[in-house]
Amino acid sequence: MRLSKLVCLALLIIWNSEGFSQKFSAGIFSGLNISDIHGNSYNGKWIFKPGPVQGIFFDYNPVRYIGFSTGINYSTNYYEHKEYVEPVYPNIEFTTSSSIYLPDSWPSFFPSYYQDEVMDFSLVTIPVQLKLTIPSKPALTLSPGVFWSIRTDYNVARPFMYEPAKGDFGFIYSAGLTYPITGDLDLLLRVRYLIGRKDFYESVSYRHGSFDFNLGVTFNGILPQKEKFIASGLENDTSYSRINLLYFAGANFSWNSQKDKGGSYSACPGFAGGFRIDIPIGKKTVFRTGVSFEQTGYALNDSSDVFYGYNIKDDAEYFVNTRTTIDYFEIPVSLKFNIGRKERFFLNTGPYLAVRLNARTTGDAVYEETGSSTYELIRKVIYDDIEKLTKDNDIGWIFGTGWTIPLSGKYGAEVGLRYKTGLRDVFDASVFSGSNLYDNRKIVIRNRSLSIYLGFKIPVSG
Repeated sequence: MRLSKLVCLALLIIWNSEGFSQKFSAGIFSGLNISDIHGNSYNGKWIFKPGPVQGIFFDYNPVRYIGFSTGINYSTNYYEHKEYVEPVYPNIEFTTSSSIYLPDSWPSFFPSYYQDEVMDFSLVTIPVQLKLTIPSKPALTLSPGVFWSIRTDYNVARPFMYEPAKGDFGFIYSAGLTYPITGDLDLLLRVRYLIGRKDFYESVSYRHGSFDFNLGVTFNGILPQKEKFIASGLENDTSYSRINLLYFAGANFSWNSQKDKGGSYSACPGFAGGFRIDIPIGKKTVFRTGVSFEQTGYALNDSSDVFYGYNIKDDAEYFVNTRTTIDYFEIPVSLKFNIGRKERFFLNTGPYLAVRLNARTTGDAVYEETGSSTYELIRKVIYDDIEKLTKDNDIGWIFGTGWTIPLSGKYGAEVGLRYKTGLRDVFDASVFSGSNLYDNRKIVIRNRSLSIYLGFKIPVSG
């Protein structure tokens, strides 16, 4: 009830503020958040669970396409952890080999699990974001920034011995589409991703995180028609007539390039999707940038002391069959060269910066347990969060090519192929510095991927 009154009062003030009518707008939204806890977890699986999110936002645009956004929202994050029971395979012939003996075929296996930990947190969050508007129809907005949040309530099924942190801060990334409904009212469809940077328990590496899917409305007040670039789109400005926006989706096939470090690594598929914007800077030369979600990784099938990479200190402790996946928020900067008279074929190249969102290792591992007269071969189900073992970002270089297919009017389709090579080790060896457990210097992972995608190209002016 208090939030509803606050929304009505704030919108009434902005609606009647003629002095700020050309720069201010406000809105309300409601939606769903999908919990995505961050940190390290080496036993069991965190379940993605839905929860509510709602709030108000305020936008200020000092210049036409660049502005700032803030507001306040209320959300509840539901976290649930399940720990797997490890099945035992009986009647396996004893072997004294230092390598683990595996049968030709696995016995029937039905993984069972029990609920281990449930945590619910209610949070009031205040974001502060830079807002970039790309004036297409519908308008595309990108808003990176930071947030502060206050915990208003919590519930833990198996309480810890101390109270969780009362506040949090972190990074927020959002992208949205805005479509005019009336002269002063726009419909908003938005996706947000939040990453907390503060452990909410002192001795446990858990940090808040969630995906948000929002539906809302924006009130533009009594703006003059020519200033309402979100509602009305771009004016007929010839300087923008050749700028194109490309929405695309496809698949990554990625692998670990450091074969000289040993280990039986192989490639694995992942998702890639986002948008690119093309800005002409020459007759056949285009500056291309944008934002995308990129899923990279690799598979390991070998003996190892750890699940996420090839690392043997003495005798191998496990036989590992895992897949390590790292999700990135990627920003490329490249030059695109159109080739041929009709400029349908192109080449592009340039660097990229990728910000890590998640890092997980999934699969299974087999290990031995022996006694004076017993022998057991045990299969362990793996679903480990390994964020603290990986670096926060990656940099690299992209080489691409593709073909543009004309469609109706000024629209088009694009089929493309990209090769990306990372320039740094994505693992952080300092995590185990001073430890005798593992030698992470033996694990060197550099991202390599080959992507194929299909995109839909639209001009930013109608």
